[in-house]
Amino acid sequence: MKNSKLTEGPIMKNMLLFALPMMAGNLLQQIYNIADMFIVGRFIGSGALAAVGSAYTLMTFLTSLIIGLCMGSGAIFSKWYGAGKIEEMKQDIQLSFWFIGGVTIVITLLVFPGTDIILRLLCVPEDIYFLMRGYVKIIFAGIGFIFLYNSAAADPSSGYHFQKRGLFFMVRFFLQPLSVRQMRLLCASLLAGFVLCGALQGLYWGRTQLDAGAALCADTLRLHIRAASDAVSDQSAKLRVRDAVLSVMQQCPAQSAPEARAWAAGRLLQFQLAAQRALSAQGIRAPVRVYLVNMYFPARRYPTGQLPAGRYDAVRIDIGSGGGRNWWCVLYPGLCSFAQGGYALPAENDLVCGQYILRFRLVDWAHRLTARRQTVLLAG
Repeated sequence: MKNSKLTEGPIMKNMLLFALPMMAGNLLQQIYNIADMFIVGRFIGSGALAAVGSAYTLMTFLTSLIIGLCMGSGAIFSKWYGAGKIEEMKQDIQLSFWFIGGVTIVITLLVFPGTDIILRLLCVPEDIYFLMRGYVKIIFAGIGFIFLYNSAAADPSSGYHFQKRGLFFMVRFFLQPLSVRQMRLLCASLLAGFVLCGALQGLYWGRTQLDAGAALCADTLRLHIRAASDAVSDQSAKLRVRDAVLSVMQQCPAQSAPEARAWAAGRLLQFQLAAQRALSAQGIRAPVRVYLVNMYFPARRYPTGQLPAGRYDAVRIDIGSGGGRNWWCVLYPGLCSFAQGGYALPAENDLVCGQYILRFRLVDWAHRLTARRQTVLLAG
């Protein structure tokens, strides 16, 4: 049988046989990173490329903790292996596996709920924040596999006999000393850890979606027109008033929801006059009242997106008694004119214009359950 000890035989040959696989692995890792960035930059865009590049430092830091512990353990394993003390090596392999595995679980439990805190501390720009957040979430899911790979790589016998022993060699060492009761406890602990991690991630995900929904309500200005009755003539008059008000709203120079709200509050009389002129052109003499209110709206789907239920600021126009079927749309950021909205946060645009059914249903359900139904007068 061919000798496999590094301390015997030609030194140069043994060192090359030991180092070349590691060098090839590092080279393949760099090729993987280059290919990853090439595909992202070419097919997704510069923002996604910046997100991947920014995430590299964070991932290097987190994985270095695990890789460093595994490499340090490997030095101890190699000492016992070289001295021929296999039993001592087995004990240290088991000890390091459980310790580093525990560290891996702790890191996973911390980074998933704390992703936003970490990204804020890194001062990630807003334009790539959500892209980087989504990318690192996926990468974080593989931390456990990084631990398993590097634990196997720390086995001093894997350099020559990985095909025969490698990971199976380590698994046998890790699990052989455990009793049935210990195995059950281990499985229960791992299951509880995964359930806890999933629960924390689910709660955090839900909280971020609700925050996006609250920001969406605050950053939206809606238009609500109530017809005098359900008669065909009154419903037709309602649409005439709609067109007249939207023609005025097109002059709005606002670049944010607060600016649009202030602009609309200062032009309620202009809206009223435009509505009255539209009615007069149809030969209709009916009072028109215009308010700026904060009120509850049910969920609504538009040609360019959808809005969940919730409380929104709105320009409300009552024609006559306002007892007929109403009509509503979005004055800001421009869904009334069938142009895709431009909200400040990507999460808001995703909620409105994306096809995220579960996300939308969660926000809509929460708002329907908790939002007050009474209307609050803001101006008019």
